[in-house]
Amino acid sequence: MFGPVANALWGHYRRHPFQILLVWLGLTLGVALLVGVLSINQHAQQSYREGAKLFSNPYPFSIHHTQRTQRVPQAFYIDLRRAGLTQCVPVDRLQVVTPSLDDLNLMGVDTIAMLPLLAERGGDKGRANKGISPVNAITPPYPVYVGEAMANHKGWKDGQMIDLLDYPAIGPLRVLDNDA
Repeated sequence: MFGPVANALWGHYRRHPFQILLVWLGLTLGVALLVGVLSINQHAQQSYREGAKLFSNPYPFSIHHTQRTQRVPQAFYIDLRRAGLTQCVPVDRLQVVTPSLDDLNLMGVDTIAMLPLLAERGGDKGRANKGISPVNAITPPYPVYVGEAMANHKGWKDGQMIDLLDYPAIGPLRVLDNDA
């Protein structure tokens, strides 16, 4: 069965040699397209995985006061930690305005409660967290950590202070790599 088919193809392409070049070109372009699509797909999957990391929360539980304007007492949080609930961290949020009328949302996190997360991320791939140190975070001047993308967007530099309208200036800024 193979012999007659091969002879027929050989006879056809002997009479039309340009068609063999077109078939070869078509196969080459098809393989190149397949490799390109697989490469784009792999890049998209990696990008989705990195994006999912942004939304992953190592502290999944949230406790709010019954009145949204009030804060949960610190003693209650300490009692929870002593009782063994380590999957919660107190977070305080404040909306401020800069002199250029930019709105900023500041988020304060208990540095001591974040120690296990900092140790875990510091050991990742042998990298140390650049500038993220509990000692630095609890000693004056209190640093404000900001991501590299946000700092570039706002034009902020490492060590800069940020002036606010209704509050004293905050900083110094510590710009963190997007990988940190």
